[in-house]
Amino acid sequence: MLSPVMSSRSLTGRGIAALILGIVALLTPGPILVGLTLLMGGYLFVNGISALASALKKEVEGRGWLFLEAAVCIVAGIAIFVRPVFSAFGLTYLIGAWAVFTGALQIGEAFILRRHIRHEGTYLISGVLTLLLGFVILSGPLTGLRTIGVMIGLYGIMFGIFSLASARHVKILEESTVEGEQRRAA
Repeated sequence: MLSPVMSSRSLTGRGIAALILGIVALLTPGPILVGLTLLMGGYLFVNGISALASALKKEVEGRGWLFLEAAVCIVAGIAIFVRPVFSAFGLTYLIGAWAVFTGALQIGEAFILRRHIRHEGTYLISGVLTLLLGFVILSGPLTGLRTIGVMIGLYGIMFGIFSLASARHVKILEESTVEGEQRRAA
């Protein structure tokens, strides 16, 4: 069986990581630049590893999108860890560029997911949210860190919710596919 873009476990992991990012960013939007930087770097790295793990599964449709997303997220995460005291301006551009590129990739992944489930819209909304976050950040890079922290917090919570909803829909697909294969084997 060809698998959809991501497994329900990968989507659940992404959703939980995004919710943690969102909550922590909303609770500490102030002058804790290094903490927010490392948190964002950790989130990007986990997000990239999840995409890479999904891309390495056998018979995955949309493997190229996942490898590209994984590379972007892992490289951005490592760049943040290497230079955690980045200037706010540089970090803003890095986060904005990551969000625009990753959002576009997630939108592409949603169209592949459409072939497998009816409610791919939750995954599409996740991609649109990521894309919009990037455009908002890039349109005002000198915005205060508190504002960027709040935007990232709201994004994390919304992305987390939509990723968890997508995971539920993919889980239903996975269960129905396994049941169908078991009936055919019997």
